[in-house]
Amino acid sequence: MEDFRTVYLRLCKEYNIDPQPAVLSKTGKDVSEYGTLDLSNQSLELATCTVLGKLFAYDLPVVHVVLADCMISEECAKWLLEGLSKNTVIKILDLRGNNLRKIGAEALGRYLKVCICRYFLLCCVCFPLYFILC
Repeated sequence: MEDFRTVYLRLCKEYNIDPQPAVLSKTGKDVSEYGTLDLSNQSLELATCTVLGKLFAYDLPVVHVVLADCMISEECAKWLLEGLSKNTVIKILDLRGNNLRKIGAEALGRYLKVCICRYFLLCCVCFPLYFILC
């Protein structure tokens, strides 16, 4: 099975996007050993979010994704959550502090519809939302 970093670099090359250094620096030990991808407080570009969305569609051994305070735009949220909705491995998602509005909230709603039988800790907008499903 390919690791997270390898697939990220491959998808960046495939979509002709330069890998974002902030993401590359976070794809090391914690992802491979603990299954945690912590991108909190990183400013994620739309191109990076598009690739991450494609990457999250793969069932890589990542069970905890932290995207808190990443300044995720509405369009970024749409791409990320579209990929996450196809993932069956991720159990914890933290979107705290991203101030999601209409498009982001709609994408989050669609995501929650397809993720009925998994455990989630979802934190978004200004107040925490906790979901433990099934």
